[in-house]
Amino acid sequence: MKNLLLALILVSFSALADCPNLAGKYATCRSESGEVTAGSVVTQTESQGVTTYVITSSDKKMVSEFTETIIADGVLRTSSIGAGSGQVTITSQGRCEGNALVFDLKVYSPVQEFANLHFVISKNGGQITNATSGSTSAEQVNDLVICE
Repeated sequence: MKNLLLALILVSFSALADCPNLAGKYATCRSESGEVTAGSVVTQTESQGVTTYVITSSDKKMVSEFTETIIADGVLRTSSIGAGSGQVTITSQGRCEGNALVFDLKVYSPVQEFANLHFVISKNGGQITNATSGSTSAEQVNDLVICE
């Protein structure tokens, strides 16, 4: 009984771990593959003990912008786009582990998995790193992006 109580306390404290401060404007990002993008902006807020990150990335090649909101509370979220055989389901989960933001993303339909990705985002000095692993329908993904 004492061991169970101790385990529950440790799990509770780890779930309440402080999230890293990733906020900042990063002018240039480059990946291990050599690709360079225009950069990223990370903002973060905290409400009722839950940290929310908004990451906006720009792409020089496509002249586009992509924004992802990550709620680092460990809750698995599911959403769907479309209907019937054209329905795509997205599951995501954000959490803080150690000094990193960990984000899992899965995109699939009833007949195909499009993406199953694992992101570990951390900050060291003025640099932010995003280690991505997993797969997309076209290929395996294993990349490290460094923004400064």
